Amino acid sequence: MVSAKSVATGKFFAAVTNSDGIYSIRDLTGGDYQVSGVAGELLAPPIKLTLAAAQTTDLTMNTAPRPPARPRSLASPLQAEISRAIRMYLSFLRLEECKQSLACN
Repeated sequence: MVSAKSVATGKFFAAVTNSDGIYSIRDLTGGDYQVSGVAGELLAPPIKLTLAAAQTTDLTMNTAPRPPARPRSLASPLQAEISRAIRMYLSFLRLEECKQSLACN
């Protein structure tokens, strides 16, 4: 699969390659694009391509093995839970302080 991202708008366009690796992305307007591709375990890093309106171009992409997926860290969910607990505790303290001073709104 090949994708093209418009640098100006951020819009993505995609195409599936045939068995020979040939693809066509239609309806691209002139402008700058970041083009990348994925084939199985191979990844073609993004390259910048500038197209004129109604231009056809041949693009050869070099591929490399995909980097292994990073394992999910437990730190983020744990940090989120700790932050939530601290916020609840601080809310409780403010409520208790409000009750004691009778200045609750």
